[in-house]
Amino acid sequence: MNAKEAMAVFEDAEVEALAVIDGSESRRVIGLLTASHVLRRYGEEIEKRRQEEVGLV
Repeated sequence: MNAKEAMAVFEDAEVEALAVIDGSESRRVIGLLTASHVLRRYGEEIEKRRQEEVGLV
């Protein structure tokens, strides 16, 4: 799932954290994803690409 899809799930579920599972069959929880983490990483990637476009990286 990408960041846009994840944020839609956060909004639909009205939660700040989602369980990360290892697959649809076993559904074993392997982690936790927070909305703040998704937004932070998304912002970091946008900034990285902006820097690449202007030749800073």
